[in-house]
Amino acid sequence: MVWAIDLQERKDEDPPHKPLVDTINAALATKTLASFLTPSFKQLSRIHDLDAGLIINHQDHWRTVATNAPLVWSGSCGRSQMISQEDYNFIVAYDNVLNDSTKRNALVRQQSQQCAKTFLNLLGHIAKDQTIQYLLVLIEDMLSSNPSASADPRPLASADRRTVLDKGPRSPKILIFRSADRELSSLSPFQRKDGCDRFGSIVRCDRMRDGALEVEFRKSEEAAKALDATRFVFSEGRASGRRLVSIPLTVEPHRSKNSSRGVINCFDLRGVSDEDIADGLADFGVTAARRIMTKRGTVSTNNIILTFDSTDLPSEIRVGYVKVRVRPFVPAPMRCFRCQRFGHTKDNCRGRPTCSKCASQDHTDETCDSETPRCVNCGEGQTPHSAYDRSCPAYVKEKEIMTIKATRNLSFKEAREVYNQSHPKTSYAQKDKENGRVFREYAQQKGESVWAPFLTLLNRPDDISVNLTAWILARLACDGGRQMEGSDLQLYITWLKDQLRKSENQYLPTVARCLQLMLRIDEYRFAFMRADGVNTLQAVLSSGVNFQCQYQLVFCLWVLTFNTEIAETISRYNLVPLLADILIDTEKEKVVRMCVATFRNLVDKPESASVSRENAIQMVQCKVLRHLELIALRYNTDEDLRADVDYLTEKLTLSVHDLNSLDEYTTELKSGRLEWSLVHKSDKFWRENASRLNDNNYQLLKILLHLLDTSKDPLVVSVACHDIGEYVRHYPRGKRVLESLDGKSRVMEKMLSDDPNVKLCALLAVQKIMVHNWDYLSKKLAKDEAEAKDSLKNPLGPIQ
Repeated sequence: MVWAIDLQERKDEDPPHKPLVDTINAALATKTLASFLTPSFKQLSRIHDLDAGLIINHQDHWRTVATNAPLVWSGSCGRSQMISQEDYNFIVAYDNVLNDSTKRNALVRQQSQQCAKTFLNLLGHIAKDQTIQYLLVLIEDMLSSNPSASADPRPLASADRRTVLDKGPRSPKILIFRSADRELSSLSPFQRKDGCDRFGSIVRCDRMRDGALEVEFRKSEEAAKALDATRFVFSEGRASGRRLVSIPLTVEPHRSKNSSRGVINCFDLRGVSDEDIADGLADFGVTAARRIMTKRGTVSTNNIILTFDSTDLPSEIRVGYVKVRVRPFVPAPMRCFRCQRFGHTKDNCRGRPTCSKCASQDHTDETCDSETPRCVNCGEGQTPHSAYDRSCPAYVKEKEIMTIKATRNLSFKEAREVYNQSHPKTSYAQKDKENGRVFREYAQQKGESVWAPFLTLLNRPDDISVNLTAWILARLACDGGRQMEGSDLQLYITWLKDQLRKSENQYLPTVARCLQLMLRIDEYRFAFMRADGVNTLQAVLSSGVNFQCQYQLVFCLWVLTFNTEIAETISRYNLVPLLADILIDTEKEKVVRMCVATFRNLVDKPESASVSRENAIQMVQCKVLRHLELIALRYNTDEDLRADVDYLTEKLTLSVHDLNSLDEYTTELKSGRLEWSLVHKSDKFWRENASRLNDNNYQLLKILLHLLDTSKDPLVVSVACHDIGEYVRHYPRGKRVLESLDGKSRVMEKMLSDDPNVKLCALLAVQKIMVHNWDYLSKKLAKDEAEAKDSLKNPLGPIQ
C-alpha cells in the first residue's frame, strides 16, 4: 500500500481512482456516510491524483524520495504547508487503529495535542474536496466514537417466530416445583440437581423467594411429563450410606415465562367479545384476549392483546380466513406510586413515601405546593420535570428495556443486561466530550478559537464538506464543554437558517439534524429565537417538505417549547394552524407523535394561564380536538402518544366549556382562518362586543385589515369585509377609526376583486360605512331643525 500526495492535478486524463471516487460521491449524495467510513488513510492514494516520482511507501517513505527536501502539500488555493514527521507518524498510527474504536480512543487520549494539530493542519491547507471530505468524516467519527457493545447472542424474537401454519398449543418448558412439606430452595445445590435430573434434560434450576424452584426443561415433552409428577426424589448422605428421600411435589407451569403477548388490529372483530375471540383463536395457542380501550375504558378499539401459551410469538395468525399480523405487546414501565421508583409496585415497596412532583420525602404530591418540579429518578436532567413525566431519561430507559424484553423474548434481567451492553456507562455524550476536548485544549494552547477552523469551511463551494462541517460544529457546541457564543454563534445560527431557506436543498435533513441537537440547550434556543428562526421553520414547513423533514422540523419546535419563556413567546407566531394541518394530513406515526407532543407543550409549559388557554382555544378552532379522537383509536399501542392525547383531550374539553363568544372570535381572528361561524352573523355579539375591537390599540381591527391585504383565501377576505362592516354599523365612532387606519380605501379595493363573494361582501361593507354616515347626517339635520323651531318660538333666546 502506498500513500500518494499530489503536488499538481492532472487534468488531461481520468485518474485511476475514478470508480472509487464515484462510489464515495454516490454514497454522500444519498446522505449516507457508511460507505465513506471504510477507506483508510492507506486508501487515500486512490482519492488523489497519482504523480509519478512522488509515491511514498508506508514503511520506508523517506528513503523513496529522491531528495531529502521536506514534503509539501499544495492545493489550488495557492497555500502550502510543511508536513512534519510528527504529523505523518500520527496519520500512520491513526490509520492502523482506524477499525478498533478502543485503541483509537486510547491513541486520541495519549496524543491529543498531536491529533488536533494534525487534523486542523491538514484541514487548513488542503484544497482537494475529496480529501477535505474524508478528514471531516474521520473527525466526525472520532467525536461520535463509542466502545462497540458486545452483541446479544440470542436472536430477535421476530427472526424465528412461528408462522400462521404452526397451529396448536405448545407445552410449557418452564415449570415451578413446590413442596408443602419442605422448601425446595433450602436443599443443597447437589440435591436440587439430583432431583431435577430425574425428570429429564434441565437447562437451569433457580430458587424463588417463596422457597419453590423454577426449572427450565430443554424439551417440551419432558416438561409435559413432569407436570404429572407428585414426588420429588433425591439422594441424601455420604457415598457409603446414601439413601433416597421422597417428598410431596406440586408442579405447575410458570404463568408469565411460558407465555407471550401480542397485539393484533382486526376491524372484523368489532362487537366480538373477548371470550369468543379467545375461543376462536384457541387453535393458535391463544389462552386469553383483551381489547384495548380508550377514554378510561369507555371506548373500544380494533386493537386486541392476545396471550399465547408459548414463548414463541407467531408473526401472523388467521382470524377465520383473514390473515392478521401479530406485533409484540410492549407494556408500560412499572413505577411505584409510593417511592416513585421503577421496577416494583406500591404493594411491594420498601422505600419511603416520596412526592412525585418535587421528590421531597416529607410530604406527598397531594399536599405539594412546590413550583419547581424535580424527578427522584434522574434529578432534573436538562429540563426540570416530575417523576411521572414521560420525557424523563429514567422512563425512556425503562421503556427501552421493556421493548427489548418483548421483542427479543427475554426475561427482565436479561433485557436489562442487553440494554447495559448497548449503553455503556461512559455515555456517547461523555465520549464526545472527551474527544472534543482535544480540539479545545489545542485551540486554547495556541490562543485561538476552536470554532474558527470549522466556521471557515462553511464558505467552501463543496456541499458535502460544508454539511459535514456543520454537523461537527453542532457536536462540538453540544458536547458539554465551553459553549459557542458571540459572533461565532450568530454566524453559525444564521448559516443554518439560510440553509433552511435555500430552495431545493438536498441536505435539508442534515441541517435540521444540527438544529435538533443545538436547540436542546437554552442559550442556543434564545439565539435561534433572536435570529427569527421560528419564522424560518414555519416557512419551510409551509412549503410542503417530505415527512422526514416534517418530523425533524416539528421536533425543533417541540424542543424549543420546553423553555417556558419561549413557549409563551412562540405562541405569537401562529403555529397552531400550521401544526394542525400537518397533524390532520399526515399518516406517519412519528410525525403525529411529534405534533401532539408540541401541542401538549404549548398548553402545559407557558407560565401565563391566558397564553395556555388561548393556545387551547386555537387548537379547538383548528379541529384538533376532533382529530384527537381518531388518533386515540388508531395509535393506541403507543403509551407516550396515548398519554399526550389524553392530556390534550382533557385540557381542550375544559377550554370549550369555559369558552365565550368573544374568546372564540379572538382566537379565530388571530389564527387567520376566518369562517362563517355563528359569531360573525350574530347581531347580539356585535352589539355587545364591537367596541372590544378597540382594545390594545385596535389590535383586533388591525388584524382584520391585515388579513384584507395579505390573505389569498377568498373566504377569509369575505368574512373580514363583513366584520369590518359590522364594526362600523355597531360602533358609533367606527367610521372615523377606520379612516384613521386607512381601512376604508382597503375595503373599497376589494370591490374590484375577481371573486364574486369577496366583491359582494366588500360592497355591503362599504354600504354600511356610507349608511352609517347618512344616519349621522339625518340626526344632525333633525337636531338643527328642532333648534330652529325653538328659536322661532322665543326670539329673545333662552331665559337666563
